[in-house]
Amino acid sequence: MKGLIIAKSKGFVDTICESDSKSAVQLIYEGVQDSHPYAALIMDIKSLVHSGWNITFVHTLRERNKSGDWLAKFGATPRELLHV
Repeated sequence: MKGLIIAKSKGFVDTICESDSKSAVQLIYEGVQDSHPYAALIMDIKSLVHSGWNITFVHTLRERNKSGDWLAKFGATPRELLHV
């Protein structure tokens, strides 16, 4: 979510968001019930999508997304603040 907010604030109009979680991509496209643990997050992402922003969510294998995998692992152990 934070990455999407940064991309939108930087003016990216046509955006492709790749995820190695097929379930996450499906939840964004198919929606979730209000009782789902990530319902609020999914709704926030969908609100970004419906705000006139051209974004596509794509499932990619972890092995093909080495930079994203590295960022996820690095983000799990923050040593300093993110600077954009």
